[in-house]
Order: sequence, then C-alpha cells, then structure tokens
Amino acid sequence: MIRLMIRSLLLAACLLAARPVLADPQSDLVWDAAAQQSLEQARAEFRQANQVDLPAGGPALEQALERQHLLAQTVTLLEQERDQLHRLDDARKRVGEQVARTRAWNGFDTPPPYSILMVDRIRQALATAQSQADAATSRAALLNQAIDESAKDLSDADVAMRQAEEKSATPAAGKAPDDWTRERLRLRARAAAATMNSARSALMLAQAEAAEQQSLAELYQKQLAVVLKHSTFSQQDLDGVLADLDKQRDQLEERLRQSQLAVSSARNALAEAQRQQAAFKNSNGSGNGNSPAAAARQALLSQTVELRRLQADNADLRRETIQHILEALDWKRASWQLRWTLVNSHDADKREDALQRINQLISRLQSWNRYIQDEYLRSRRMGDETAPTPGDLNRAQKLLTKDMRDAYVERSETLSDTEQAVGDLLRTLTLWREDYQAQTRAGEVGDWLRAAAAAVRHTLVDLWNFELLTAEDTLEVDGRKIVAVRSVTVGKSIGVVVLVILGALVSRRVIRAVRGLAVKRLGASASHAATVGRWAQLLATTLMVLVALYATNIPLTVFTFLGGALAIGVGFGTQNLLKNMISGIMLLVERPLRVGDIVEVGNVVGTVTHINIRSSTVRTNDGIEVLVPNSTFIENNVTNWTYSTAQVRRTVSVGVDYDADPQRVAELLKAVATCHAMVSQNPEPQVLLSDFGSDALQFTLRYWIDYADNADASAIASDLRFRIVAVLSQAGIGIPYPQRVVHLKQG
Repeated sequence: MIRLMIRSLLLAACLLAARPVLADPQSDLVWDAAAQQSLEQARAEFRQANQVDLPAGGPALEQALERQHLLAQTVTLLEQERDQLHRLDDARKRVGEQVARTRAWNGFDTPPPYSILMVDRIRQALATAQSQADAATSRAALLNQAIDESAKDLSDADVAMRQAEEKSATPAAGKAPDDWTRERLRLRARAAAATMNSARSALMLAQAEAAEQQSLAELYQKQLAVVLKHSTFSQQDLDGVLADLDKQRDQLEERLRQSQLAVSSARNALAEAQRQQAAFKNSNGSGNGNSPAAAARQALLSQTVELRRLQADNADLRRETIQHILEALDWKRASWQLRWTLVNSHDADKREDALQRINQLISRLQSWNRYIQDEYLRSRRMGDETAPTPGDLNRAQKLLTKDMRDAYVERSETLSDTEQAVGDLLRTLTLWREDYQAQTRAGEVGDWLRAAAAAVRHTLVDLWNFELLTAEDTLEVDGRKIVAVRSVTVGKSIGVVVLVILGALVSRRVIRAVRGLAVKRLGASASHAATVGRWAQLLATTLMVLVALYATNIPLTVFTFLGGALAIGVGFGTQNLLKNMISGIMLLVERPLRVGDIVEVGNVVGTVTHINIRSSTVRTNDGIEVLVPNSTFIENNVTNWTYSTAQVRRTVSVGVDYDADPQRVAELLKAVATCHAMVSQNPEPQVLLSDFGSDALQFTLRYWIDYADNADASAIASDLRFRIVAVLSQAGIGIPYPQRVVHLKQG
C-alpha cells in the first residue's frame, strides 16, 4: 500500500513537470516560471539522452531512439508555445489599438471629393484584410481539431499510466510493466500535453490575428462607404493611369522581343536535336541498329527531341502569354476609359453602351480564364506523369527526365501568372460594374428612369441587329466576280415587311383611282376594270417586294435556303397554285369569259361574279356561289351563254286538240310572246308545228331574251306558259290529256 502511494506521488510529480493543460479549456495560457522550468527540464533530459551512447541494436536501440524522439518533440513544442505566447501579447496589444482606431475614426483629414483611385486602394486593402481574417479563422478551425485530437491522446496516455501503476502495485493481477514501459508512457503523456498547449497557444494567436484583421476590415469598410459617396474620376487621374499602363506596355513589348529571340533559339535547338536523331537513324539503319547500346542511344535521342520540342512549346507559350497579357493590357486601358465614361458621362446612352462593353469584356475574360485553368491543370498532370520512376536509368536519362519535369513546371508557372493577371482584371471589371449598378440604384428616380430607358433602347437595338441568316451576293467589279456575304437581320426583315405593306396600300389607292377613271372616262366595264385591278395589285406587290429587298440590301439568293428536299416539297405544293395563276393570266389575256357572263362548266350553271388570281366565282340561279379554279376554264369544255352576245333563244312547248285550227293556235302563241316585255322583238318570236303527237298537235314557241337586261329565263318561260293557258282557254282551244284506246279481243 505504501509502495502504491509512493508511485502515485511520483506520477503526479511527472504530470506536474509536464505542465498539462488547465482544467478550463477556454482559460488563457501564460508563460510563467513553471512553464520555463518544464522547458529547462525537458532540455536537460534531451541533452542527457543525446550524451548516452546508443546501443548496437535490438530493442535497446529502438527504446533509445524513441526516447530521443519524444524528448525532442516535447522540447520543440514547448519552445513553440513560448514563442507563440510572447507573440500573443503583442497581437492582443495590436488588437486593442486597432479596435480603438476603428471606433475613433470619424472621417478623413482632407475634405471631399476623393479620387476614385483612393477607392481602389481602400478596396484592395479591404480585400487583403478580409482574406487574412478568413485565413486566420480557417487556421483556428484546424487548431481546434488538433486540440481535440491531442486531448484524446493525453487522456489515453493518462489512462495507460494509471493502469500501469496499478499493475505494478498488484503483481498478482499479472506481470508488472517494466521501467521502460512506464518511462515511455510518461514521455508520451508529456508530449501530448505539450502538443495541446502548443495548439492552444497557436489558437489564441490565430484568434487574435483574426480579430485584428476583422477590426481593420471594419475600418476600411467605414472609409470605403465615405469615399464612395464623394468619389470623383478626373481627367488627370485617367491620364495618370493610362501613363502607367503605357509604361507597362513598353516593358511587355521589350519582354516580347526577348521571348521572340528565345523562340528562335528553342526552335534551332529542336531542329538540331531532330537532325542528330535522323543522322543516327541513317548511320545505324542496318547491322548495329538492334544492339542494346544503339537502342539506348536511340531512346536518349528521342527523349532529347521531346525535351527540345517541349522547351520550344514553352517558349511559344511564353511569347503567346506576353501577347495575351498585352491584349489584356489593351482591354484594361479600354476598361479604364469606359469606367471614366460611366462615372462622368451624363448621357445615359453612352453609360449604357460603356456598361455593355464592360459586360462583353467580362464574358471574354471568363472564357479565357477557363481555358487557362484547363491548360494549367493539364500541364500539372503532364508534369506529375513525368516524375522520375525507380529503375535502371543512367545519368543522361535522369537529367532528361528532370529537364522534362522542369519544363512542365515552367509551363505551369507561366500559365499561373497568366491566370493571375486575367483573374485580377476580371475581378476589377466586376467590381466596377457592381459600383455602377449600386450607384444607379442609389441615384435619383430620374437617373434610374434614364438608365432604364437606355437599357431598353440598347436591348431593342441588339434585337434589331440580331442576325437571322446570311446570304452570298455575287458582285462584278472591274470584270472580276466578287462574292460578298450579306447579313439578314431582324431589322432588315421588318423593314421589308413595312415597305411591302406601305407599297401595297399606296398601290391599292392608285389602282382604285385609275380603275374609277377607266370606268367613267374610257367607258370600260366595271367588272373588267376590277379584274385588271386585281392583277395590277399582284404585280405592284411583287415589284414592291423586289424593291424592298434591294433597298434593305438583301440579295435574292437569300431564298436559296429553300434547297434540297424543302424546295422539292414547296414545288409540289405550289404546283396547282402556279397552274391556276397562269390560267388566270390566260383568262385575263384571252378573255373567254368575263364578269357577268352566264357559263356552264361541268354541272355548274351560273353567272360569273369574280375572276380572281387563283379562282373565279360563279353564282348559280339558286344564289349559291361556287369557286371554280381558273385551270378548269382552260382544261375543260365551257359553255358561255353570253360570249359574243347577251341574246339567247329559249323555247316553250305546248300541245292542243286535233280539232283546233293550227293557224289560229300559231297566231295566239306568237301574240303571247310578242306581248311579253322581256321577250326580244328582234329577232321576232316564231311558232312551229313541231309534231303530230298521239294525243295532241305539238307546237314550239321560239323567243329570244337578253341577259344584258337581267332576264330570268325560268321566270319568263313560266309567265309565257301562264298566258298560253289563259289565251287558249279564252279561244276555246283545249289542251288534251293523254289518251289511250284499249281494244278488248273476245276469244
């Protein structure tokens, strides 16, 4: 029991010497005398361990090396804790001073306005402070994880030490641990405690640095808010920026000249390597070409060629990179001028145009940045694949492999520099755009409305100039044919439609006026004038389409997009339409029928009311209007009752008793026709004894009617029949019924 108490006291002394963490994990660490004593003790034990000669081998050597490692780790961690706690005092002092400055700041010493370049400087300082604060916060998160892990290690070591002491105090429970086991557990617990304290001191230092940078960022935000409200962008500021950009351009152009010389040198080196490889192949083309030495030499020459090619590509990449940076510098120069327009111009259209150009630059830079990132990753991957692999490589092959890897590393660094330059410009343009948008939102209602109107105008202009398709136009200049590409935009298409509509309206009014003059002054028929007017309207519209295409600079070849299967389909679809249109032209020229003519085509009999471009309208006696395709009048037999004259002969038949006087009947029938107002007297009516019927004498009354007088043939025939019945009845002449004589034969 006494032995157990003594060992427990020794364990407590060891843990005290190790300076474990405080019970409260949130309490501060201080570097006091006890901490310095722990460090001195650890150093003394480490020096003592180093002065002892290491065993020759076996477990004793492993124990000695592990003891030296744990003591060295403990010393290093204690020294780190000491340094970090000393730095922590300064850091906390800086935090207090920075918080006081931030709270006390209430404006700049100089009155407004402030240069927009000052805005950029404060914004850059703000971004740096926020980046450092984020980095310190991330470091603090990692240190918290390290503290948790070291606390678990310390707890495990503490448990292991207690169990070892319990086994030593009660040998009956099993074999007691030896001295080395207890010593190792003590050293591990001590190292775990030092690890935790070092992590905690680093955590407090990171938190202090984060607090300092956050307070500094808060100060910059206050300053930026003031500067943005009273910022100006003078011409002098713009000239200074452009002068700096010109100096940078001069330096880049000098670097470009040097890179061009480097490209020439690299290309010459590649050509020399290829020449040596070709010469070796020619000299070893037979006999010795398959020997191991020749194969090794050939492989070395091939690797040399690949290296020189990669170096030449890198030289090209450096030159292209400088050219791209020059291009980006030009973009930056243009961007500064656009920014000056955004800030100083009072013309909403100019500001909106500048904003659109900045958006275009941002889009191009984003695409370029993605390409550079892909190339950078590919170069890094190729460099990793070129890493030396274990094997029997001679010195020359190892050097070549190293040079290849260095070339890929150089390529990656070049791409990284380019990506950084492009990324900086991209972030700068994005900030400028956000500043302008924020300024527009915070401005007066009138400014906002003008900006919105300008945005709408720009959108409409972009839509107006949107290219639908292109067409090739062949021009002849000085006897040579030149093929020019014409653009068909939305604006041109709308222009064509508007011109055609206006032309159609004007031509319709003109044609209508001319048609009226033709009817009134020249005596033309209204129906014929209407038909000619329709065709004249079609011709005028077609000419207006051609004129509109020429006026808007759209060639007729634009319709060649109806090629191939689509053109064939359109051809078949318009076959009947074209046939009827051509037939309509023939009807107009030959005039086999006119409006008002009574025609019979197929089963349709009626009056022609309209002759249109594709079809004609025939109105039957029942009032039904039938649309007849114009080709039907050309291809089929057509009866035109009024083709040369409007007079048509009609007939009415009647039968009388055989007892009646035929001459008397003829006189009565002729008198009935003569007395009818719609029956023409020239030629005069005519009565014919047409047949000796089985029941009656058959008479036929022939008479003429004039369709020009809107005569109705059916109504006139009905009137004549009514009058014939009345006249014959008055004259005592009967109209017999059909009679049949039946003879009965008796058997």
